[in-house]
Amino acid sequence: MKNQKGEYNYQFNWMDEDGMYTGFNDVWASNMKEARKRAKLMESKARWSLYDEELKRYIEVPKEVKGQGHCFRNKGMYIDPKSFKKATYEMSSAMDRIANMITC
Repeated sequence: MKNQKGEYNYQFNWMDEDGMYTGFNDVWASNMKEARKRAKLMESKARWSLYDEELKRYIEVPKEVKGQGHCFRNKGMYIDPKSFKKATYEMSSAMDRIANMITC
């Protein structure tokens, strides 16, 4: 499957810091190397987050904080380089259907 720029659709899986699969995604790129490079830019590193009442959002903290509100460990999202596949039209349609079912 190609887009108007001549790029292919590559599908891949996300893993957390423990190597457990956490989801899937796709990226458009001219080749596999470029697809991995673009997907790598979307990664989210593992970190501790604490809710800041003043800012009304979560902020990154260096370690677990107790007694100051909600603090949690985000295990991150890392690409699984072995899972990259060049998608066919059928594969892309199936991924879109699954994504739609889990987000609606």
